[in-house]
Amino acid sequence: MSVAGIDFGNQTSVVAVAHKGQIDICVNEVSNRNTPTVVGFTATNRNIGESGLSSQKSNSKRTITQIKRLLGRKFSQAEFQADRQSLQYKTISTANDGIAVEVSVDAGVLQLSPEQIAGAILGKLKLIAESKGLRVTECVIGCPPYFCDRERRALMDACRIAGFTVLRLMNETTAVALNYGILRPLPEKEAIRVVFVDIGHASTNVAVVSFRERELTVLGTASDRCLGARDFDAVLAAHFAKEIKERYNIDPLSKPKPLLRLIDSARRAKLVLSANKDAPFHIECLMDDIDVSSSISREEFDALTVSLTERLLIPLRQVLEATQTSISDIHSLEVIGGGVRVPSIRQKLSEFLGKPISATLNGDESVARGCALQCAMLSPAFRVRNFEVHDVTPYPIEVCWGPPTDDFASPTYNFEEKARLFSRFNSVPCIKMISFVKSEPFQIVLRYEYPEELASREAFLGRFAITPPPVEEGSATPKIKVKIQLSIHGIVSVKSVQIHEEVKEEPKPEPEPKPESSEAAPTMDESAPTEPSAEPAAEAPPVGDSPMTDDADANADANANVDADANVDADADADMDDVTDANGTKEPEPTEKAAETTEKAAEAEKENGTDSNAPTSKPEKSPEEKPKKKKKKIKRIDLDFSSVYGSGFTDDEFKLAFEKEVEMANQDRVVEETAHRRNELESYVYDTRAKLDSEWKEYAPVDVLTDFAQKLNAMEEWLYSDEGYDARKSEFIKRTTELRKIGDPIHLRKWEDEHRNEAVNILKGTIVKYQMFVGECEGDEKYDHITKDELKKITESVNAADEWLVSSLSKQDKLKKSQPIAFSVSDCQKKLDSVNKICYPLMTKKRPIKVVEVKPKSEEKPKSEEAAPAAAETNGEPVVKTPEPEPPAKMEDDVSESSSKAEETSSVDAES
Repeated sequence: MSVAGIDFGNQTSVVAVAHKGQIDICVNEVSNRNTPTVVGFTATNRNIGESGLSSQKSNSKRTITQIKRLLGRKFSQAEFQADRQSLQYKTISTANDGIAVEVSVDAGVLQLSPEQIAGAILGKLKLIAESKGLRVTECVIGCPPYFCDRERRALMDACRIAGFTVLRLMNETTAVALNYGILRPLPEKEAIRVVFVDIGHASTNVAVVSFRERELTVLGTASDRCLGARDFDAVLAAHFAKEIKERYNIDPLSKPKPLLRLIDSARRAKLVLSANKDAPFHIECLMDDIDVSSSISREEFDALTVSLTERLLIPLRQVLEATQTSISDIHSLEVIGGGVRVPSIRQKLSEFLGKPISATLNGDESVARGCALQCAMLSPAFRVRNFEVHDVTPYPIEVCWGPPTDDFASPTYNFEEKARLFSRFNSVPCIKMISFVKSEPFQIVLRYEYPEELASREAFLGRFAITPPPVEEGSATPKIKVKIQLSIHGIVSVKSVQIHEEVKEEPKPEPEPKPESSEAAPTMDESAPTEPSAEPAAEAPPVGDSPMTDDADANADANANVDADANVDADADADMDDVTDANGTKEPEPTEKAAETTEKAAEAEKENGTDSNAPTSKPEKSPEEKPKKKKKKIKRIDLDFSSVYGSGFTDDEFKLAFEKEVEMANQDRVVEETAHRRNELESYVYDTRAKLDSEWKEYAPVDVLTDFAQKLNAMEEWLYSDEGYDARKSEFIKRTTELRKIGDPIHLRKWEDEHRNEAVNILKGTIVKYQMFVGECEGDEKYDHITKDELKKITESVNAADEWLVSSLSKQDKLKKSQPIAFSVSDCQKKLDSVNKICYPLMTKKRPIKVVEVKPKSEEKPKSEEAAPAAAETNGEPVVKTPEPEPPAKMEDDVSESSSKAEETSSVDAES
């Protein structure tokens, strides 16, 4: 099993996998480490990635690019309308001002959501990650830090369509920071601050991150959603388009294909200028068969893009001001992304901070590597060194509440009561709890506090309707607590709604003191619950926002908006261990110190002969003494609530999108396999026809070759006919099989003729070897351990093989090369194996070991000494054993049963 980290880019995407203790970047079918974020539609299938990019110029109206800019956007928003001008494909408006891509295929006109297009690309990345044979289902995917709830839900839906289980939707700058800090030596106490600048294809993101040993904390982020490397390409393309129009009187901006070629050439010129002072510009047959050429210097390029480089400093100033970071506090400046290769950008950033640019990270792969690291840390299948990651959300979120409205699903509302829930740069993940004291139905709305900061300008996040249960007459109004979560993905939701009821319990009467007796007083029952103290210990105030915990001052603004019916609880109330649900109640347990003190006191009393439970001389309590206070217990009951979110697929919408993706993926697979079978048939026709007059000429009769050539020519004509072009995969398989029935026997006869002599010579050599061995064994004492029956068995096996070989060769010599063969190479191999199986173990049979005992010259010793082991020294002379003779050719150390019996009969007993 493996997990993946995905950098889903606007132009290209990168996927990394964590496997065998390391992070590997996966390469696609053309061995590139980054895959184009492109989907091209044809009449019958889709071309995703490299294949889609290669066909873009000839299929521009059905090639979908820059899909990341469409996720979670609205059709009417200004940013999308600006991006739409550069898109070659058709986009339309859907219900609720959504966006859909419209393409024409054989089945009709398809209207696909951006989530479906993104899901197709992510599915391709999943196949690339699984190309090494490992199943990948879990992933962490990067997204820009400026993505709002709407855009994040759209990306999550795209991952679900692709079949991924997303463990975390991670900000790209945070992923880069994790990749930067996990293996670096970091200070233990004083944190260092590092600024990360990511200039991607369409946007720029800046983050200030604090590092300590095994910990990173994102202090703040800022972004320019509409400034990236593509803007520098567009400036160059516009410059050359103007020059071409003046010099050649053609307008490359007027047609899609020349425009795409112009942008590609401008991008290449920009890359050349990153390392050279001048860059040539040349395009053949740009329009009307006209070749264009020009050049540009780095000084001219810097002058054209000076306004863009100035814009890069705006988010940098914003994040430094928001995090209260001075230039002297910055430890280093790390730059990544394709845009940072422009020298003027690096120079501008370095001059602003007064520090040299640090480029210790891979600008194209660091996001994917950081996501893969985070995925391995979150997955239970991997063990990763402990490194804490504290991320933030860039937008403040508030909660509003009021009476129910008629249209529950509408994003419009008019609630006056509101309070800030999550502040700017609030930690992620985080849970907050708000309390209401209400007996009538009400609704709450979650919204962004400053919608003008968002690309969609949409503040609405979700609406939730809560209906409290009826209150009995004379009972107190219940307290309703709503738990709201800002998840690890940066998505806000309501997790639960509970009613908290206070239940008073009468104290148990104290048992009457027992009369004194001579018997020992009973010891304390440790299993019985101890009395809690009358004054409960004060809870420690929370310090800041920590993951999955409440914030003590989360609702500080809410206290100013409290009326008689609602109250926003400012206490961080996420820990719910001290209370129970509706099924029962639970008393607080004694602390460990209290239990330990009680045990020590009991032991001391036993040693001193006293007992705390025994009656003492103290006066008994008077019956008029005040009774103990009643214990307070909290009963918590889950309450159902209705919810509607401002974005994201519903269950039905996701089901339809997923089924459509499965259908299109199956169609892509069938088309790909059909094309493979077609290519296989076409290759067989060409290769075989070329061999008929050369290599195969001697191995088939003339009439067979002539007829076969005619069939191959007819098959070629069929391939390029309309019938062959539209044929199914099964038809190609059938026709290939028919041709192979004729061609394979010819190919086999040729192969047998080329390899027959080698197989025959090996078999002959083996026969001669065993025959010579039998001759050596006759009259030689060193082979006397091989019996005559065994030699006879070798001789019979060798003679049989020799007779078969002579007979087979005689039959084969009478045949022509074009006739069926008399015996095959595999027959020789089988005969060779049978001979070796019988002869080789006998040939390598080991000679038995002979043991000779040297008797002592001294007088006979007592029988007790004669019974001593034969290995003991006698009269100072040890036992002597004859050495084993070496075999003439030792191939294997196999010992047969006959050799073991020979050892038993020839061994000398020590007592004889």
